[in-house]
Amino acid sequence: MIVLRKITLTSIAMKKMISLKNLFLAIFASAALVSCGDDDNGSGTGRTNLAETLNSNGFTTFKAAADLAGVGERLTGSTKFTVLAPSNSAFDQFLLESGYSSIDAVPAALLREVVLNHFISGDVDGQALVTGYKKTQAKGSASTTSTLSVFINNDGSTIKLNGVSTITTADLRASNGRIHIVDRVVPMPSVYTHIQANPAFSSFAAALQTYSSAQFAQTLSGNGPQSPYTVVVPTNEGMNNILNTLDVDNYSDIPEANLTKVLNYHILSTAKLYSVITDGPYATLAGQNFTVQNTGGGKKITDTQARVANFTGTTTRDIIASNGVIHVIDNGLLPGL
Repeated sequence: MIVLRKITLTSIAMKKMISLKNLFLAIFASAALVSCGDDDNGSGTGRTNLAETLNSNGFTTFKAAADLAGVGERLTGSTKFTVLAPSNSAFDQFLLESGYSSIDAVPAALLREVVLNHFISGDVDGQALVTGYKKTQAKGSASTTSTLSVFINNDGSTIKLNGVSTITTADLRASNGRIHIVDRVVPMPSVYTHIQANPAFSSFAAALQTYSSAQFAQTLSGNGPQSPYTVVVPTNEGMNNILNTLDVDNYSDIPEANLTKVLNYHILSTAKLYSVITDGPYATLAGQNFTVQNTGGGKKITDTQARVANFTGTTTRDIIASNGVIHVIDNGLLPGL
């Protein structure tokens, strides 16, 4: 019995030692997890800045372009930025397609805006890159105060920017922000770029492409004498309302002259931010006016047929392009045909 008692006491002591060891390991593991969590979400102590991170990861052409454009200090300062970084080969492809032999050959003003089109204010992680619009640091002719919009299309497996550039690697952290790697230079968006890129505008885009001789793609991509433009873009449902009202199935069922007039009725020859759109008539490229009224609950447009279109939510107003601004409306507009 005495021997059994000794064995029992020894077993109890061993169990206590094992329990204490497990407790210590659990505490150590918890501390390690907290440390990793703080490192992922904290100030970035121990990380290199954006400039150093770009160089060490081989994005030397983009870094050189930023320095040449006079915005290199944003990569080294304390203000946080999210950088959409093209690889060297992606930037070389941009230069080739644009007809420039090197970054030194790009006009200084253009290079600055091209580079700034890859900067987003703040530390925007990959999970925040949901479908919608964010503002870059670049500017165009549409506004001296509001910077260009970049359209993010996240389908759950691929993240595309302005319909062209794909994020291949997200969340390369730096002490003053983070980097998302892109496979192409993010294009400076024209009004047409934004219309093409967003699936929510696919019906309006299809209408613009119906008759190539109308040259809407060229007009809304460029900086012609009537730019910068304001385009009120109907939702897909709003465009379907036009087909229903005209009792046709397809845009090609509408005579070219009439469809051209309908589309021009959605375009103004001056850039108007939502805040400066006041009550009254507005002359469109169709040669006919529509009327805006602020109802107190939001602004609405009344067309020549007394049909009403409401401006949609705040995230779909003031979509800024290099040559104009887009506002989304919930109904298509009809001029007199």
